[in-house]
Amino acid sequence: MIEWFGLSDPGLERENNEDGFLGDPDRALFVVADGMGGHRGGEVASAMLIEALAALPPPGDRPWATLRAGVLAANEAILARAAAPGLRGMGATCTALHLGPELATLIQVGDSRAYFLSHDLLSGGPYLELLTRDQTVYRMLVDLGHAEPDEDEERHSPLLQAVGRRGLRPQPYVIERARAPAWLLCSDGLSGVVPAAELEAWIRRDDLSLEEICRELVGRANELGGPDNITVLLVRDATQR
Repeated sequence: MIEWFGLSDPGLERENNEDGFLGDPDRALFVVADGMGGHRGGEVASAMLIEALAALPPPGDRPWATLRAGVLAANEAILARAAAPGLRGMGATCTALHLGPELATLIQVGDSRAYFLSHDLLSGGPYLELLTRDQTVYRMLVDLGHAEPDEDEERHSPLLQAVGRRGLRPQPYVIERARAPAWLLCSDGLSGVVPAAELEAWIRRDDLSLEEICRELVGRANELGGPDNITVLLVRDATQR
C-alpha cells in the first residue's frame, strides 16, 4: 500500500504558482514540475507536462521507457505551443517517480529533486539521501572540480536541461524499492530554501501524517522568505513501516 500527499504554494514573492504535481497511487506514479518562462508560460508548461504524464499507460515492466516517452512527448508539445505570443521560452523541470514491485525508477529534467529515506547501516536509524543531481551550470562546474558545492549558488544557477528545450536528455535513476520506504519530491522553492538537515528532521517524524509534514515544510519555506513557488510531494510505502 502506498500513502502519499502533495501540496503546492505560491510562496511570498511570486504572484503566480508555476509549479504542479501528480499523485497516482493506482499506477504508483508521482511527479513534481516547476514551470518557467513568460507571464503565464511557466504555468502552461508545467500543466502540459503533468497532463502528458497523467495520460501515460501503466508503466508495467518498462517504467523507464514509459516515463521517457511521456517526457519527450510533453517536450514536443511544449515546444510547439511556445510559438504562441506570451509563451515563448516556456519550459518546466520534471522529477517523476514510479514504484514498481522491486525497483523504484525515476526520471529527472532540471533541478526539482528527489530524496529518499534510507537506513544508516551502523546505527540503524533513518536518514534522508538525495538521489538526483541538479542539472545546472553550477552543478556541472562542481562536478568538473571548478567550483565548491554551495546551495545558494546552485539555486540561482541557470538550468542545463528543461522540458521544452531542444536536445532534451532526461536523466534516469533506478534503485531497489526496499532501500527507500519514503520519498520526498520537491521543487527548488523548498530544497533551495530549507536546509537539508531540517528536511530530514521533518521527514523522519513518524508521529505526523504526510499532510501535516507537507504543511510544516511549506510553512518553514515561507518562514525563510518564500522567494519561489513551493511544491512538496511525500510518498510512503506503508508495507515497510
